[in-house]
Amino acid sequence: MKSLRIAVTALAAVLAGALVPAPTRAATALLGNGSQSGGWTASAPDGVDVSLEVLGVVNDTLVLKKTATFTDGPNNGFFSPLPIQFLKGNSGISKIVIDFEDIQNSTGTTWGSFNLTVLGNTTTLDANSAQNFNGDKFTKNTVSADNKSLTLSNGTVNDGEHFFPGLQAGSTGGNLIINAGGSFSLNEQPGGGQSVPLPAAAWMGLSGLVGMGAIGKAKKLFGRRA
Repeated sequence: MKSLRIAVTALAAVLAGALVPAPTRAATALLGNGSQSGGWTASAPDGVDVSLEVLGVVNDTLVLKKTATFTDGPNNGFFSPLPIQFLKGNSGISKIVIDFEDIQNSTGTTWGSFNLTVLGNTTTLDANSAQNFNGDKFTKNTVSADNKSLTLSNGTVNDGEHFFPGLQAGSTGGNLIINAGGSFSLNEQPGGGQSVPLPAAAWMGLSGLVGMGAIGKAKKLFGRRA
């Protein structure tokens, strides 16, 4: 009888452990509580060198600058993607513009391409803006048939260099427009390999995060459009 009680106790402990939620990977909030970004919030895994700056909310469009440094070299020929989870919340804004990016290559390897992919059932890249997104050091844009992926190629970014997608955009376009009907993940990945994106669902529990946000005044955007 004693052994039976021990067995039952052990089984109860196992079941109780199975019901405890697995720990969520820590994340860093990038847009604060959303008060300066039209209600949108965003987060990235701790330890990833990435930031977002709000350039403005114009005509129900959230305009951002993105800065990131890639430090991990390729593993079996593939670079790890850098994910940002955007959470819509109750925002009435369904269009996000990446005005330009400042990307640094600190991977020890020359890049031959750069991929941007959005993950989310109601999110796509605007096809025209993706085709005309200014790739800076890359001169060829390839957009997937489902308008969820853009690959910049036909160029190189050497180790230690920065490149600035969208920075040289002119009056005819060159910025990247994301049509976002709901929360989504933006994954960016250097190199020529296929993306290995993190599941967007893994980040959906981070909507309550508030903290350090990269909030700034409109610089390039309003200067160019003045």
